[in-house]
Amino acid sequence: MNVSIQTVDHEDQRYDTVGDWRFADDGSLKITVSQLGDARYNALVAVHELVEALLCQHDGVDQDEVDAFDVAFEAARQEGNVDEPGMDPRAPYHFQHRIADGIERLLAVELEVDWGHYERAVNSL
Repeated sequence: MNVSIQTVDHEDQRYDTVGDWRFADDGSLKITVSQLGDARYNALVAVHELVEALLCQHDGVDQDEVDAFDVAFEAARQEGNVDEPGMDPRAPYHFQHRIADGIERLLAVELEVDWGHYERAVNSL
């Protein structure tokens, strides 16, 4: 298994997202996380993306469908809406996203991250 996780400037993401995953042609998993200014926050996004990607791969959820859904969701986003695309029940990876969210929240407790502060940092980008 080859997994790389890289923190990037938000503008360098493939689309308007804080965390992104994709499997390369060689099977390696590439995860990019927008710089949030707190290493714990960056780690929470990275773990979420890792869990979500592994579950999607295991469950046969097509990466292109995930990307297409996310891009369309972001394009249609209403001002003030801070919902994550994966929380939408129509998302092809809704179940996998919810599992990743639960693990992310558990890890946040152990890292002593205030979830409200974390969400504000994520939504500020």
